[in-house]
Amino acid sequence: MFIGRKEELAKLERHYDSGEFEFAVIDGRRRIGKTTLISEFVKDKATIFFTGMQENANSNLKYLSQAVLKFENPTSTGTASFPSFNDLLEEVGKIAAKQRVVWIIDEYPYLAESYPGFSSLLQKFIDRVFLKTKLFLILCGS
Repeated sequence: MFIGRKEELAKLERHYDSGEFEFAVIDGRRRIGKTTLISEFVKDKATIFFTGMQENANSNLKYLSQAVLKFENPTSTGTASFPSFNDLLEEVGKIAAKQRVVWIIDEYPYLAESYPGFSSLLQKFIDRVFLKTKLFLILCGS
């Protein structure tokens, strides 16, 4: 059961309903329900959900690749990975050019810490690619 957070859910829904590129940052101290809020919001939406890991960049690339590939082919059980974060972001751009998709990176600080260039690479893709898509990007962290 999900209780409260109606205002936050309504705000996320308004952004989602725009059909255009949207970007939200959800932060706050640990254990206050950020991930639960996001999970409730996306329960009926096309979603790529990834949780950053306190591991190295290659591990995060592998897990993030699997989330994207699983979105594209839900029956996939493979362990394929994109060769680079750049290639992965290009694929997300292609997906979001065709359909409305919510891309959640939970525990974003772990991903950014594992690959310090990721934030600037993501900014480049927002400016040059994602702004022309139907992507709703949500970054979440403590």
